[in-house]
Amino acid sequence: MRAVVVDSWKKGPLIDPAAPHAPENAQLYLMWIALWIFNSYLLGLLLSVRFGKGWVRTLAPGAVLLLSLVSAEIGMQQYLEDNQTTHFRPHPTLHWMCRPNLQSFESSSDGIILNTNQHGMREAPTEYAKAEGEFRIIVLGDSSNFGQGVSGTEMWSSQLAEILSAASTQKVTVLNAACPGWTTHQGVEVMETYGWKFEPDMVLAGFNNDAGPDFMTDRERVSPSKIVRQIQRVLYQSEVFVIGREALLSWIRKLSPTAQTAYKTRLAGEKAKYGKLGKEEQLPLVARVPLSEMEENLILLKEESSNHNALFVWVNMPINRKEFDLVGRYVNWDYRSRMVEFTKVNEIPYIGVDEYWQRTRETDLHILGHVFHPNATGHRRMAEQIAQTLSQEAFVPTQLKQIPIGGPPPASSTDVLRLGWSSKTPIHAHIGLVLERHPELFAKHGLEVELVSFQSGKTQGKALADGGLDAWFSCAVPAIHMLDSRRDAKVVASLGPLGEIALMAPGSTDLSSLQKVALSSGSSPHMRWKQWSKKHQLKTQMVDVRTPELSNALLTKKADGVVMWDPWITEWEQEYDWKALLTVPFYSVLIVGEMWALGDLNEPRVPRLVALFQDAIQYVQEESDSIDAEVAKLGDWSVETVRHIREQNPVFKTGDLGVSAEVQRELTESRKFVTPGSRAFYAIAEEWQLGFPKREP
Repeated sequence: MRAVVVDSWKKGPLIDPAAPHAPENAQLYLMWIALWIFNSYLLGLLLSVRFGKGWVRTLAPGAVLLLSLVSAEIGMQQYLEDNQTTHFRPHPTLHWMCRPNLQSFESSSDGIILNTNQHGMREAPTEYAKAEGEFRIIVLGDSSNFGQGVSGTEMWSSQLAEILSAASTQKVTVLNAACPGWTTHQGVEVMETYGWKFEPDMVLAGFNNDAGPDFMTDRERVSPSKIVRQIQRVLYQSEVFVIGREALLSWIRKLSPTAQTAYKTRLAGEKAKYGKLGKEEQLPLVARVPLSEMEENLILLKEESSNHNALFVWVNMPINRKEFDLVGRYVNWDYRSRMVEFTKVNEIPYIGVDEYWQRTRETDLHILGHVFHPNATGHRRMAEQIAQTLSQEAFVPTQLKQIPIGGPPPASSTDVLRLGWSSKTPIHAHIGLVLERHPELFAKHGLEVELVSFQSGKTQGKALADGGLDAWFSCAVPAIHMLDSRRDAKVVASLGPLGEIALMAPGSTDLSSLQKVALSSGSSPHMRWKQWSKKHQLKTQMVDVRTPELSNALLTKKADGVVMWDPWITEWEQEYDWKALLTVPFYSVLIVGEMWALGDLNEPRVPRLVALFQDAIQYVQEESDSIDAEVAKLGDWSVETVRHIREQNPVFKTGDLGVSAEVQRELTESRKFVTPGSRAFYAIAEEWQLGFPKREP
């Protein structure tokens, strides 16, 4: 019998293969139920015939059938209570719900522990009446607000209650009335059915599933007849009824040619497709909640909130843009952009969590591989941000004027690029100064850029580690350290050689005569010295000297030679007439943070950034004399040194900012130097530079 099943593709937790109401399991359980009823009924009739007399025999068929049904129901309820594998159950108007009255239940889907009240609300009280002076918030939503993948204490609703209670003059309780897969349709139904009984002072709502495709809308799946809905509410209390219903529906689907075609086209089971449809999947499907109906639901929630002396607030849930394939599949931007405008026009308070996350660009706030579900840290950030907004807007009485939000400092807007450059490094300073002179280039390439100049590598390193930069220039070993502090960042381009690293000594010195070599330990020159000493089998002693003291070490003869990089070596050649015994170029790299790079999936940003720098290079060439002079002044170098470094850089002639084989080799060597035992360098995002993720046609 189970072979007749047609797998369901429809969005909804009930299709979990482990659920007792999944088509396969429902049919199996129905066979058990039917066998129990049949056998118990026959046994009851035989006993009534053997031992019953008179009216007992007359009433026996109906009484025995009733007892068989009741015993089947009791047995099925007890079996599922002891052997339940999922926390979902069918519902006549909500379509599904979390099972009520769960205690320390472990979900088979993600291992979370669940406790629910009489309505299936997670970690919520059973009492309707508020305590005196208590401020109550009820949260509506889907799996993101429900806390998919996190514990009850980690979900943002629980943490919001903790934060607000600590900051408020009264007790604040936050009730979680969300459920995975729900839409605003269920949000309205929840409030009408039992939500208002809890006497909330505020309703916070945020949904992701309204635009999801289905064979009919969520509203159409509910009978318009109040009498039918009342009867269904009674029948749906029976496990025998809901299991029998699901089994019957699976057989109907099997016998329906239309259903067969639809389910096969939609690739059922583990390959189920939901969200945006491709051309090969086009069927007569509709949104679960059409946009106009979603607007009606929000207006209704606002009006009902007002009628109950409560405030309705909309939360724009965060998107994991790192999963851009899933974003393209599951996120409907039309719905999201409409909600921004709609809430403003209809004076519905709006909390832009997604917008704030685009500004902070903090990494790893979502569960890996999930487009909507925050992890524990993400739930904490949501709680902090929502708490701060509610406090600042005086929606909740608090004593604190500013509730802190953890994570990196936010950028001024969702699109702005915070670009860091060193005023002490020619080439980088050339680009930085041109961009300062010609801000019109930003508009030309459709970018918003905040330029941040640094005179110290340590200062810049701290800024990018704290999340204060979205892109920055670096080179060789420093680039590896910076990437280690920002695992979300990748190399996307190169401005070519920044000059040379050289082993320098007085003019009469021979390589074989060196006794002591001074350098700064852990630096790119140190890496090169290790390679040179091995290649040339040098037994020279290394002396660790801080960069500002290197020239003095050679002047005072504490060392026979020094290993350093430009601009110093070009300056020393001019000032002291020292010569380079060994040289090798070192290269600039442009590093970009993933959160900014993927911030606008409809229009990749990195290609525009590269084009901006290509334009800047042209301006450097056109204004070379004045730019060289200003770079020299910023870094305290001679103009000749700055000009020499620029003129030796081929990028300023070709405009090619690609990550060449030489640059990749240097990065690989630097990675091995910083992390001995590593084999290669992988933090290069060529796909960002080529314009991935690709725009859909």
